[in-house]
Amino acid sequence: MRVTRTIREYIEKSVKEKVYKKYEVEKEAAEAEQKTLNDFWDKLGEEIENIAKERVEKFIAENDFVELTEARYTSSCFTSYYSGRVSIKDKIYSNSKHNWRRRADAETKKKVDEIIITLELGGSKADLDKMLSEI
Repeated sequence: MRVTRTIREYIEKSVKEKVYKKYEVEKEAAEAEQKTLNDFWDKLGEEIENIAKERVEKFIAENDFVELTEARYTSSCFTSYYSGRVSIKDKIYSNSKHNWRRRADAETKKKVDEIIITLELGGSKADLDKMLSEI
């Protein structure tokens, strides 16, 4: 069977759906960890903003020679500075749950290539259906 672009796209889509299901638990765990970290930085930023607001308002009240020209008290430099230095421990490793997509895509590509080679070497629709069901 000659593998056309349409057949290739169908194979890729079918394989990707099945392979990605295997990584669903890792995906959810990675997203939960990232959400926890993001929530921490958001909350810290709000706390810093509130402290800055209180101190600026007090300073303005005590010193009549200054005025507030912009309603923003911090430029998020503090949280940006530190958030860039705090990261999830295993995120850089290829086997980390945070890199599930890279592993899933590599697995998908390998399976798609195997299926296409089989089809190009004389496989049929029945062979295609069998290979897709075995994933």
